[in-house]
Amino acid sequence: MHEVRLGRLCQYSARLVRDHRFQQAPWFLMSWSIKFDVPIVLDDGRELITLREAAEYVTALRKKEQAKPHWQTIAGELMMAAERRGIVMLVEIAMRQALALGKPEIPRAPRKRAVTKYKVIR
Repeated sequence: MHEVRLGRLCQYSARLVRDHRFQQAPWFLMSWSIKFDVPIVLDDGRELITLREAAEYVTALRKKEQAKPHWQTIAGELMMAAERRGIVMLVEIAMRQALALGKPEIPRAPRKRAVTKYKVIR
């Protein structure tokens, strides 16, 4: 009995997926559970693992902070990635750059030997 119902449900689901109106529904297109390749670690130790967590982090910012161009870019890329029209790696890179924006740059160690200079002959 359950097998028959399950079979009918699977047939119905397959028919819905093939229906173009079903595919245009926002709840079908949006996938906020997509994971980043490498979790983004925040200053307080929390990790952003999915697009949903990144979106919640961005929406929790103050309105003045959200209005800055780098956060607006991230919001747009998040929407594109959730709708599967964008690249998740772009969101990850933009998030890392925005989080590192206010931090001082790490000084690089000086080179041990000078770079060899070459003369270009044309």
